[in-house]
Amino acid sequence: QGLGFIGSTHAGWELFKLCGELGKNSSINGNGKNTVVIMPDVDVKNVIPYVRQGCFGMTGQRCLGSDNVVVVGDVYDEFKRQFTDEAARMKLGYGLDESTDMGPYCTASGRDKVAAWVQRAMREGAAMVHDGRVLGPEMSRGFFMGPTIVENLHPDMEVAREEAFGAVAGLMRADNLDQVIQWINTKTDLGHSACIVTDSGRHARKFAREVN
Repeated sequence: QGLGFIGSTHAGWELFKLCGELGKNSSINGNGKNTVVIMPDVDVKNVIPYVRQGCFGMTGQRCLGSDNVVVVGDVYDEFKRQFTDEAARMKLGYGLDESTDMGPYCTASGRDKVAAWVQRAMREGAAMVHDGRVLGPEMSRGFFMGPTIVENLHPDMEVAREEAFGAVAGLMRADNLDQVIQWINTKTDLGHSACIVTDSGRHARKFAREVN
């Protein structure tokens, strides 16, 4: 017999230690901070659907949802333009309607926590690119907040290190892959997933070897 847990990182660590002491199997899922890295060798239009799903799929309410999007090199402006256009086209609505791109949050408190994360990002110096908090009256019945994109994030910001758990993408610029790997490995205490989008096998292998 064992224990399965999904919740806060703090509680997860305590349960993980207890299971170790008792010799019990455990599956512990705490808070996560997940990063998508976009390399300059990609065709940006092919990247957009992938990043959209990573950041906004399931309204961002999943442990492996992406919220830090790090763009390396000179494709940043083109990526931001296409990604913002894609976010603006997304249709909000009933989650079981096949024509809906993004449904509501599960609870009002969940939506409000994401809105508070966005507000904190702005206080820390982020700039708004696409504000999902601004919705028409037709979205008043339900816990809706649209896809949101902010930029000018830096890995030392609190919001760049803490989970948003919502449909939010924080854009960051990086000079090179080594810089990104250092950020991922050292700038958050949360568990995380990380992925790279690149046409280079060398970059992909380096990322797989060095990200921990």
